[in-house]
Amino acid sequence: MYIVRTLYRRQYPIHTCTLLIKLFDGLLIILHKQVCAQVRTESAQQSIRQCKLLLANAIHQMSDTTNSLSTLPDEVLVQIGRKLDIASEDRDWYALVEKLPDCLYAGSEGRKRIRDIALKRFDGDAATGARAVQRSGYALLNDLKEKNVTLNEVITALEELGQEECLELIVPKGIPVFVEQPLGVPVMAGGVIQLTCKARGFPRPTYQWFASTNGGHPVQLRRHTCNELIIWNAKETDSAHYCCRVQNEYGHKFSHYAEVKVLSLPKYAQEEAESQNTL
Repeated sequence: MYIVRTLYRRQYPIHTCTLLIKLFDGLLIILHKQVCAQVRTESAQQSIRQCKLLLANAIHQMSDTTNSLSTLPDEVLVQIGRKLDIASEDRDWYALVEKLPDCLYAGSEGRKRIRDIALKRFDGDAATGARAVQRSGYALLNDLKEKNVTLNEVITALEELGQEECLELIVPKGIPVFVEQPLGVPVMAGGVIQLTCKARGFPRPTYQWFASTNGGHPVQLRRHTCNELIIWNAKETDSAHYCCRVQNEYGHKFSHYAEVKVLSLPKYAQEEAESQNTL
């Protein structure tokens, strides 16, 4: 995924990036043969399908022209830039840079570009007495646009900063919209169940996870109230269909169900695990 995005940001043609899917397909086939020795074939194939789906979704997002910073009017970029310039240090334009992938401003060239952005000013007007104003935020957004950074990536970084004023200019008010649905994969007993659900909306949505076993009514998992569901040391009883509810003052939505099967360890692995626990 990292390789695909890096190639795209360096403006390689999208068809070149999609060739990576074929490469990953080959690697996944090799992985499939290795995994089948320990996990049921059906479950292994499900893992392969999920990985391929994630790759295909990444390519689709990168080629989606509606997911470009260029779709934002220049006056909106100016307003966002101004808010980033006057924000506190933990929420300003430089803090936004730190939330973006390191590869964007890596090396000496990257550091030089950051220095240039930091020095951006809007010249004052002697006739009106207007003073020079910092324009680093606006310069950064235009630089990100040239680097093919997607609108979703900028929004995610702003969300991590808690930049509600900037988000209000980009994200429409209303019921949250899913940008990532949870995907179920088989997990070995003793492993970690990890599901991710992401939604976008303003005001920012809250998250609540649910689990349904044996086709029963979904039960609220009260301790799991963030966009990631993590269950350590998974047991076979944790096998279930999981879903996430996202909600704000305008309403709520439920994600798709993600089926998670916790598979028992082979006998020799169980014995080895038990022997380690007794040490």
